[in-house]
Amino acid sequence: MQKFSAAHRIVLTVFILLLNGCSNNNTSGSPDVQVNEVSNNTTSYDETIHINNCGGKAESEQIKERSFSSNIEGGIEVGVQQVVQGIISAKYSQARNTSVSHKLVAPAGTNMEFLLRWQEEVHAGNVVVNGSTGTYTVKIPIAVEQVSSQDLGCSGNVPNPPSATQAPINTIPPSPSYAEKLCPHAITQNEVNSFNIGVADVSTVQSYINRFDDGRPNDGGAFLQGTRIPAGVVIATNFDKVNPNKWLDYPVIALVNSGSWGLFQSTGDFTAPNDGACRVIIP
Repeated sequence: MQKFSAAHRIVLTVFILLLNGCSNNNTSGSPDVQVNEVSNNTTSYDETIHINNCGGKAESEQIKERSFSSNIEGGIEVGVQQVVQGIISAKYSQARNTSVSHKLVAPAGTNMEFLLRWQEEVHAGNVVVNGSTGTYTVKIPIAVEQVSSQDLGCSGNVPNPPSATQAPINTIPPSPSYAEKLCPHAITQNEVNSFNIGVADVSTVQSYINRFDDGRPNDGGAFLQGTRIPAGVVIATNFDKVNPNKWLDYPVIALVNSGSWGLFQSTGDFTAPNDGACRVIIP
């Protein structure tokens, strides 16, 4: 009887070890991901685009495009974010190849301003990965229309030269626009493109904001809560310290952000919900 009990204990111990081994293999496998949509809305927003072709001798063209995009916020580990992105893309697979574009043309010798109106579906939901929770947002473009266009004129244009009997005409340079007054320091489109990396950790976002601030000496371009922010500028701000998706309520494109804090490109006018800083975009 004692021999049987000892043998029984040995078999039981081996069984437990095997069971633990199987359990460990499952733990180290693919993460358990749950994606649940909680809202689905259709929204529209305006975007102002400038094409300065004052010195051009031919038409200048620019194509604006929006494609399927997804964004993840919250406590999802960086190592599994790519897996989650793939699952979200699969959930909306019928729309992930969707894109909408519009071609803008500025004739030679013009400084054109265009107003585009974009329409898109915005899906939002929750993500749970191995017990950690986060949120996601999916944007699917639907349509775009050109609302208006106008030639703002070129600063170098002056009346015909005066005749010999006339006194010289003093030309007055054009006054700066509201955007240039609010954001006196410029940022090129190429630099804006270099900032466009998407969601990042806090230290990475701060490093990009530091680069942004290097281009606005003496704290130029700082604005206060309640300031009207125009289209065509890059802003460093926090739209909401609690809601990581609050920036989606504004006509902006996230360049590099951690939640609602980071660098954003404005596509329309809005009132700043918090203090921040801005630089105006030039070609």
